[in-house]
Amino acid sequence: MKFIIVIYISVFAILSLNAIELTKPLMLDISRTYGYVTSQSFVVEKLKEKYPSKKYELNKAKMEFDLKFKPSIENIKKSFGDKYWNEYKSVMDPKLIEQVNNIDLDNSYRDSFANEVFQRVKGNIESPVIETLLIFHPKYQKYPEIEFTDGFKKRLYSKDTTKAKGVDFYIDIPKSWKVREGKRPNTLWLGTYNNGYLDENNSPVSFTAIVKDLPEKIDYISNKDTQDFCNEVHAANTLKECTKITLENLPAIYSRSSSSFERLRNKIDMEVAGYYVFYKNKMILLEGMVGKVNNEISKNLLNEKFNKYLPLFDQIANSLVINDLYKDKYEESETNYYLYELFDNKFQVVFPGAPSIQEIPEELLNRNYILKSLPYEYTKELTQKQIDDILDNTIEKMKNSQPYIFTDTKNQMSFTSQSMPSGLEHKNYLWSGMKNTLDKQIKDILKTDGRTIIDFTSSLDKYIDTYIAIYTNSYYLEGQKIYSTTKHIFYKDKVYKWSVSYVNKEDKTIFDEYQHNVKILK
Repeated sequence: MKFIIVIYISVFAILSLNAIELTKPLMLDISRTYGYVTSQSFVVEKLKEKYPSKKYELNKAKMEFDLKFKPSIENIKKSFGDKYWNEYKSVMDPKLIEQVNNIDLDNSYRDSFANEVFQRVKGNIESPVIETLLIFHPKYQKYPEIEFTDGFKKRLYSKDTTKAKGVDFYIDIPKSWKVREGKRPNTLWLGTYNNGYLDENNSPVSFTAIVKDLPEKIDYISNKDTQDFCNEVHAANTLKECTKITLENLPAIYSRSSSSFERLRNKIDMEVAGYYVFYKNKMILLEGMVGKVNNEISKNLLNEKFNKYLPLFDQIANSLVINDLYKDKYEESETNYYLYELFDNKFQVVFPGAPSIQEIPEELLNRNYILKSLPYEYTKELTQKQIDDILDNTIEKMKNSQPYIFTDTKNQMSFTSQSMPSGLEHKNYLWSGMKNTLDKQIKDILKTDGRTIIDFTSSLDKYIDTYIAIYTNSYYLEGQKIYSTTKHIFYKDKVYKWSVSYVNKEDKTIFDEYQHNVKILK
């Protein structure tokens, strides 16, 4: 369920901002972003008032969101100045409150809104709100590469692009950047920072991906080849650096150069980082560029800005993955799978290799950390001894429930298996209503963990004391969408789980092929 509150009020035409001259389209984005964030806060407050039992969960979600994105709103406020910001709020807030008051905050909001806010913290926010929050975040303005390493990025695939000339690869680019198809015959994409908006100095920052044919395959480049290549390619430019590098275990060259050209009545100066990767008889060129127009900034400032963005350019170039390389390896050496008997030889599972025990981080076993995760409305009714018993029992269960894991890095997959007490006596399975109860319990845990359920089936056999659910869900990890399919078994007083997580949707076939081998050993 999506709770998208779109407010669109144009009050900014009268505003003149001192710190940065904002265009009308960007001001529309800011207005929409402010409406989105402020309406979210109003909804949280109304839900807390209407459903007091959800207060802890809602407060936690709002706190996480504010920790991540409140600096962006504060930075926008700073750009406006106190006077115009107060005028802006005086027009916006009453309209937002009026709209929120007209929302029917039913049980679906009560049960799901906190989880929706947690998903927004991870960047699952509609465009252009997420881009606006990111481009105004002071940390990302100062250190652009941190947006990338924090997981706010999007993936560009060449597979269905004719300009890729048959090379199947992808790169990642910051989520706040605007990407469009390149206009030239060999240019796949042109990405520009600040969601395509220029800064106050009219100084663009961009990144392109280009694929060109070569007359022959290149497997090796010498130092002399490197220098000859740079001298030829940059004959009309100022070459500042040229060095042999490796990307994707392929021969590659990095160059730093300066260039100047004129277009219509404008003079444009560029500082360019070029990453030339040689694959078979193709060359993939990734270029990061910082420019100035008509000398609106000095050469020193241009170089400073380039050096500021160079770490980000390196990150983007380093995200290059040529899928064809891994397809070849997979075809040459198909993965083997093996049966393992775990948890006192009571549970048979499948792994591509010997699994290892995944250690639980010490901070998760900290009593204060666990206590903070318990709702206040619940703990306030307990004695200190009851709380201590809950903490002791939780820590013991966590220590005794460490999962086995095997990570298949090559195929971007992981396999896990876990066993833990069910908290139920096996006689409870005789109750026909238990299936619905267990279905709801599993689904609620997935939703609380920020998972989107894709499919879910289950069955209960009261004659063999067994409940089995098979489900697929998805979630985001550092900006990457991950799929996970699980066989989840309640047997007598234990729970047994086997999960396969994967990036490529098609890899679910591996789970389907082997899940019948995953079973209780009696």
